[in-house]
Amino acid sequence: AFFLRNPLAGGLPQDVLSITRERFVGEGMQDHVCIRNESPTAAQFVLELDVATDFADIISVKERDFDLGHPDHAPPLPPPAAVRFDADRNQLVLEENGHGSARTQVILSRPGEIGGGTVRFPVELGPRKRWELRIDVVASLDAAGVPGLLLPAADVIDDTYTQIEQLGAAT
Repeated sequence: AFFLRNPLAGGLPQDVLSITRERFVGEGMQDHVCIRNESPTAAQFVLELDVATDFADIISVKERDFDLGHPDHAPPLPPPAAVRFDADRNQLVLEENGHGSARTQVILSRPGEIGGGTVRFPVELGPRKRWELRIDVVASLDAAGVPGLLLPAADVIDDTYTQIEQLGAAT
C-alpha cells in the first residue's frame, strides 16, 4: 500500500487530503484509490490519471539499463500505443500497432472525463468524507480481452473499512 498527502497545489492547502493506494496483482493488476478529506471544511479538486504503454518487450527495456544492457547502443523503444475509450465498459484500451495483437485494458469503477489517455475526475468532498476509485489493468494477447472489472478484491477492502469503522464507533 502507498500512503500520501496532498501537496500545496490546485488551490488546496497542504495535507488536506490523505491518499491511499492499495495494489493487488493476480491475473491482472488492481489499484484501489481512496482519498479522504481530513479537514473540517469541504474540498474540491481534480484527480487526473494518465495512461500509456509502448508494448516494449522486457529485453528491449533492459538493454537501456546501464547495469543490465548497453544503453548507448540500444535501439529506440516503440512509440506509445494509441488509446481509445470504450464507453460501454468504461475502459481505456491500448492496442499494439492499433491491431489488437496485444492489448492493455484499463477498467475504471466510475466514469470520468476522457481526453486521449487522460481521465479526469472532478471531486467534491465534504469534511471527513472519502472518495474511492478502483482501477483494473489487464494485459492480454486475446483481441476479446476481458468483459469488465476483475475479482472483487476492492470489495474485500470496503468490507474491511466498514468493519474497522464499526469497531471504532463501538469503542
